[in-house]
Amino acid sequence: MPNSNPFFASFDTNPENFFLVTPPGLPIEMISNILQSYKVIKEVADHIAQHFCSGSPRVAHIVGQSLHDNPGSTQLTKSNGIEDIWKIYIAPRHATPELLRIRKLVATHLALFKKFGWKGALRGEAKLIHKLINDFVKDPITWPEFKEVIDDLTRRRILQGYATLYITPKLLHIKLWSDWFNEYKDCYDIRKLLNAIKDSPLKKWFIEMVSYIKESQESGSYFEELVLEDGIFNNLSDFDDNGNGSLFIKLAQFYPKAAVRAISRALAKCSIEELTHYKNNRRTLVYALEKIALFGDSFMDAAECLCKLAQAENEKWGNNATGVFVSLFSLGYDELAATELPPNDRLLILVQYLNSDNKKVRSLALKAFDNALRVSVSRWLIRGRTGLNHDPKGWMPRTNQEVHDIYKTYLTTLWQTRPTLDRDDQNTISTIILGHARTFFSIKSDDFNEFFLKILENLAEEDQDTKSKIIETIVLILRYDKTGLHPSVAKKIKSIHDSISENTFSSKMHRYVGLNLLEDRYSRDGTHTKKMDSVLNLLVNSTLNDSPSFEKELSWLVTNEAKNGFEFGKKLGLLDTQKKVWLKIKNAWLAKGDDASDFFIGGYLSGVFERNQSVWEDYIAQIRDSSLSGKLPFLVSRSGMTANIAELLYESARTNIFDSSLFGIFIYGGAVKNIPAITILKILELMLLKGNKQNVHNALEIIGSLIHNKYMPEITDTNLCYEILSHSVFFTKSDDKSIGSMVEYNWKEVAVSLAKQNIEKGINLLNLCIANLGEDGTIVDSYKSDAWEFLDYVTQQSPDKVWPLIAQHLDPLKANGFTIVQWLSEGFTSKNEEHEYPTFNSLPRKAIFNWIEEKPKTRAITMAHFAPFSFSKYGETPKSFTREIIENYGSSIEIRHAISANYHTGSWWGSASDHFGEKLKQLEQFKACEKDVKVLRWINEEIENLKDAIKNSKIREERED
Repeated sequence: MPNSNPFFASFDTNPENFFLVTPPGLPIEMISNILQSYKVIKEVADHIAQHFCSGSPRVAHIVGQSLHDNPGSTQLTKSNGIEDIWKIYIAPRHATPELLRIRKLVATHLALFKKFGWKGALRGEAKLIHKLINDFVKDPITWPEFKEVIDDLTRRRILQGYATLYITPKLLHIKLWSDWFNEYKDCYDIRKLLNAIKDSPLKKWFIEMVSYIKESQESGSYFEELVLEDGIFNNLSDFDDNGNGSLFIKLAQFYPKAAVRAISRALAKCSIEELTHYKNNRRTLVYALEKIALFGDSFMDAAECLCKLAQAENEKWGNNATGVFVSLFSLGYDELAATELPPNDRLLILVQYLNSDNKKVRSLALKAFDNALRVSVSRWLIRGRTGLNHDPKGWMPRTNQEVHDIYKTYLTTLWQTRPTLDRDDQNTISTIILGHARTFFSIKSDDFNEFFLKILENLAEEDQDTKSKIIETIVLILRYDKTGLHPSVAKKIKSIHDSISENTFSSKMHRYVGLNLLEDRYSRDGTHTKKMDSVLNLLVNSTLNDSPSFEKELSWLVTNEAKNGFEFGKKLGLLDTQKKVWLKIKNAWLAKGDDASDFFIGGYLSGVFERNQSVWEDYIAQIRDSSLSGKLPFLVSRSGMTANIAELLYESARTNIFDSSLFGIFIYGGAVKNIPAITILKILELMLLKGNKQNVHNALEIIGSLIHNKYMPEITDTNLCYEILSHSVFFTKSDDKSIGSMVEYNWKEVAVSLAKQNIEKGINLLNLCIANLGEDGTIVDSYKSDAWEFLDYVTQQSPDKVWPLIAQHLDPLKANGFTIVQWLSEGFTSKNEEHEYPTFNSLPRKAIFNWIEEKPKTRAITMAHFAPFSFSKYGETPKSFTREIIENYGSSIEIRHAISANYHTGSWWGSASDHFGEKLKQLEQFKACEKDVKVLRWINEEIENLKDAIKNSKIREERED
């Protein structure tokens, strides 16, 4: 044992001077060292020291000796010849057999539960334990006998706690729990026992002790019957009942085969449709199945259950049934392995799912293959240790070559199965394989690399979509991974790329216009290159010189397939001075109808705009008179803006060629700033006339984009700005929560700008806001919405005018009154560098108290309850509002209660007892210098309240640990 400093103890034999000294436990490191002195390995010693010894060197020696005498034991409490040491903990050395019986009877029954209530209203839990003894054990004991044991164990510090007690050291608790099964389990039917405690917190604490099943050989069959065919888990509802879910998870770790059969029985009674609606305790099944799958001989059954749940998926988080099913086939090893079952055995199971006739099942299998082929593996660690028992270790490869071979086996299986599947699944497999290409080439295996290159060659013979994916993949590999490749492999990859992208005009168009890759524009060190400019210029020249070849590409160029269509189109528009291709582009675009994209043609028009605006206006006019005139705003927004076209757009919207809400797209790129002010106003009036939500929102967004523009004064001077801000769209109660954050931001920005130019309009708008504050679906519905910043600004600018508008909602306190005082208390920013609660404190204090004096009984209570709580010390200036309320009206108990409720409103981090303790310290400091009688009375009452709160919080907290 490590050296320690000697201690000197003295005592007085006078009983009146007796007091109990509880020495602190030894640090975990010292306890671990004791265990290691018995040849216990450090990892195990650290775990036992932290969780079971409770700082007791005696317990450490008992466990160390036990493990030394019983190497390989899975029981912490197993002992040879030291049983009497445990008895000393619960009874005096010379206790009579009857006393020892009673002590053991009580202690072992207490040990069934992690903790139990003892004082006050919580004593019912102890009484329930006493009742269990009398109902089930042949030799019952009286309540005084039961109580005497608890009192004595408390004096001996075996039971610790205040109102809720627990046994310490932890290992003694486990030992007593194990002894219960040896002595008394035959007295109790497990179902009757669970039923007897079903409505008590004791059930939760009973379940927590189930983790120590392996500490008692007798407990095994006792609990196993719960998960057998005639047990308590046969229907999905059985996993939901009052803690049974957490009990099942515990049992599943010890009886995985029986547990997975129980889940399978329950799932078999439900259709996929019924499982889609199963939500209660679904997490229990998923988590239990993940734990069960750790065991190799239960893996297949666990996967089957997860697959069925995944087909009826109704959760969106990553560890739902789908996510866990997929993770089962990960090729991670050791702690990252999902199971002890080797990958090749899992592959046989996965292939069955991949060959299923069920589309959903095949989709799950493909996701699992995708996950399995990830070379980089990460997952939540779910393996745990209880005492000396550890969940099964994960699969572990013997060599790196074994890992390479397994990846190749999975990839080969997926590739060979591909031709037997439908086209959608084949495309998915292509995407999966290409998605892992970079990591596949990181595997240093010539055989693997050669095999994968053959796959790429085969895929390169398929459709254009697959070719495009191959090109993207190869470009990434050659840019970022080339230095790690064997020169022959890099050369072969480059050859595949060139064969599908550099040989013909069509392949080059698909490569450089169909794709838009960052690597084509920047070198590896981030320097911009001119490669793309050069390539596109050559393609533009080829287009203008070889129109027939270009025409063959138009069918996809005018769709979304042309990812780099805008840049190519713009270069083409700049150089097509002889109008060689405009009609061909326009006709191809019109022919596509709803599938037509504005990207390539918009780029072409942008080039024309830069070259010749009059020609551009003519082309736009042609579109105006075409079958796709409704797409006109998109083409203009991509290409340019003139006063004539702005008027054309206005007239088109006015005559319903397209909806006026589409003017919102001109905000992006700043095109709206090039529209003349007179046209802007006409457009805004039209959007306001339409009056629907999208038009009003977009009109507001247009104004927001012009706040710092030269047109803003013209807009605010017309009253149009106020009409938009005060529109019913923003102030109509609705269940629709679709007012987005950008709309709220723009509304605030425009409203503040309006108030700065015209405070009277700002006050009118504030009055409208206050009347609707907190109403669902309005611009002021949410807590600390952006509109609060506007309210803060106007209030602080004109507090004398704003206070009467606020007051009319506070007496009587209207539905929105609480939100109003919440805004006043917290504001958009509740504090600034100089003041706390700047908005509330800007209000005229004298006017507020004059208003209170008109109806002090109701209004003083309202302000005491809801005004922001701020408490200044006696004599401190300026005097806080809360202090003034107490000084003026604190003789009323209703006022003091309202102040108290206000004082306790708020949030905190950490334990409630610590929070209330800090508040108590603060109030005691205030009390020390307080002289006002009314304030002192409130402080004294609140100090007593806080002491009660601390006491009750500690009672709750010791039950939560």
